[in-house]
Amino acid sequence: MTPEQAAALDNADRNADGLARMINDLVLMSQLRSGEMTLNARPFGLRALVEEMLERLLGTAGLGRVQLAPMDGREAYVRGDRERTGEALR
Repeated sequence: MTPEQAAALDNADRNADGLARMINDLVLMSQLRSGEMTLNARPFGLRALVEEMLERLLGTAGLGRVQLAPMDGREAYVRGDRERTGEALR
């Protein structure tokens, strides 16, 4: 594969990810508006969730020479839907 082909493939992959996120967002909005979405509210560690999100972003951030690291601090526990909160952070 030539460098140009690899760059085009990377670009297509990023665009496909963006489209998938937009589709998921539209589905979530539809569920919210129709009242079909149920939230699973229970305690979870917010810091742990943010660290998971940072792990997912490390590859993309590295492409742009951006460094991501969590700040020092204790875990903060909140009550809510961990999955939906993670979706909001993406």
